[in-house]
Formats: sequence, structure tokens, C-alpha cells
Amino acid sequence: MLSDRHRWLKLSAALLLLVLLAARYTHYADHLPFGWRVCVSEPEAHDGKTLVFPIYTVTRIDGPDRYAISKVIRDIPVQGDTEGLAAGMTVSIRATFRAEDRVAVQTERHHHTLRVHKKALGIVALLAALIAAPLAFTLRDGGITERG
Repeated sequence: MLSDRHRWLKLSAALLLLVLLAARYTHYADHLPFGWRVCVSEPEAHDGKTLVFPIYTVTRIDGPDRYAISKVIRDIPVQGDTEGLAAGMTVSIRATFRAEDRVAVQTERHHHTLRVHKKALGIVALLAALIAAPLAFTLRDGGITERG
């Protein structure tokens, strides 16, 4: 399995499996059995349901107790304290759906204040790996081999 024999076939199969996994996840994320879209499509049936919005971006502040968040679905209205919030911040929210005005009423909110630093650290690590790779590996005989 780990030999170089038929390596292009093995790499192609691994890539195909990765694409299929990504497609499956995308389908699942777009058609969740329960979420904001379901609540809005049948509001009375889902009044009071708990919703979870992990790692969403605050897109606007509409007042002292109202703001909107976005990810795949844009501008989901949230009723909750806006103190300390600003457009562009990353938050995770637990809320209850209110059918009367189709809003998510915040019950819990977590600020991801270090998310920007995490992204920057990831970029630095990727650049370091790209710079270090030619120092540790070389192309020889149609394949990648270790230097030394």
C-alpha cells in the first residue's frame, strides 16, 4: 500500500476520496436537518427551538440590543446585548428562535478575540514550511527525496 508501485493511481484515489468527502460535507452543511433556514421556512412549527451559530461574523449593529451575523446565510438577525460588539468580530452564539418576528434571541455568546492571531500564525507556519521544504527535500529520478 505504501510502496511507489502504482503511486499515481493511489494518489488519484486519495484525491477522489477527498473530493467526495468535501462534496458530502458541503451537501450536509447546505441541507442541515435543522437550522436557521428550516426555522424561517416554518416559523410557527419551530418557535422556541435552540439554534447554534459557531464562528459567525458580526455584519452590522442595528441598535443596543440587535445585530446581524453572517456565514453562509447572510444577515441573520439576533436580539441580544451589543455591548463590546463591532462589525467584523467573530462570535459563536447559542440562541432561541422567536417565530413572532423571525429573530434569534441570544442566550449565550462567545467572542473569538484571538481568531485573527490564529489566522496569522497559520499563514506564518505555511510560509515557514514552504521556505523549509526545498532545504529538506529535492526532486530526483521523477520523485521527491530527502536531501542528504
